[in-house]
Amino acid sequence: MSAGTVVLFLAVALDLLLGDPQRWPHPVRGMGWLIRLGERWTRGAISSSRWAGVVTAAFVMAVCGGVAFALVEGAQRLHPTAGAVVSVLIIYSCLGARDLSDHAVRVRRRLAEQDLEGARQAVGMMVSRDTGELDAGNVSRGAIESVAENLVDGAIAPLLFAGLFGPVGAVVFKAVSTMDSMIGKRDERYRECGTFAARLDDVLNFIPARLGYLLIAVAAPLVRLNSGAALRIGWRDRKKHDSPNSAWSEAAFAGALGVKLGGVDSYGGEPKPHPLLGDGCGPSVTHLTSAIRLMWVSYVLAFALVAAFSFARP
Repeated sequence: MSAGTVVLFLAVALDLLLGDPQRWPHPVRGMGWLIRLGERWTRGAISSSRWAGVVTAAFVMAVCGGVAFALVEGAQRLHPTAGAVVSVLIIYSCLGARDLSDHAVRVRRRLAEQDLEGARQAVGMMVSRDTGELDAGNVSRGAIESVAENLVDGAIAPLLFAGLFGPVGAVVFKAVSTMDSMIGKRDERYRECGTFAARLDDVLNFIPARLGYLLIAVAAPLVRLNSGAALRIGWRDRKKHDSPNSAWSEAAFAGALGVKLGGVDSYGGEPKPHPLLGDGCGPSVTHLTSAIRLMWVSYVLAFALVAAFSFARP
């Protein structure tokens, strides 16, 4: 087994065992501080908001990637084992499968206990929509949609970039993903400044989203779900989203589960319609349970694929 494969395996194992302990320092918080600093600096120095966004993104990626490279190289010079340990810790910090699962399980548990208010609060930690008036079905729908979308950009994509480009690749991807979350919005403040970060995130997730679609279809029969429907609905509804990537995994989940996702959601009290993905009924807590299983098997398959590539290459 190659050193790169061992590093990936240990990073994934740490994510599965530990998740994201809230009391531990997390690189994403540092990335958030850096993004705010870069945005403040570039907006003050550059008159064009669009170019300020480009420079902010370049600054954040350079700093994050440079810090990751320096940490790994510095540790490597002390001892190869130290370099491997630092690489494991960096990649682990960029993976979010366990954290995503924990949030979804919390929603499922509250629904199973018929604690609707607790379920609304729990799903509010996963989605940006208003959750105070959601019924049990829409709570389940919000959790499933979050699991389907974040399986790609929170688990499969960073794992893929770590396998291809090591810790630096994982960190740069995470920095772009964090920028997209913070400034890649279409509101008035970030309409121009956040365009580059949003488009860059779309580019980096292009292959992971389509890979995720295929992995979901392969994983579906392993958890007694419909693989054919995942492929068919995923392909049919793949373009029914503002993002060029999000609908691939969400539609595949809808097909595998045999449910309909999407619909009207409220943001800050304002209703916003989303395209409908899939056929059949609205989801329930039972479908959420199946979605969590489908997420885990898809992630394990993604790891097996990336590990095999890492092992096979020189």
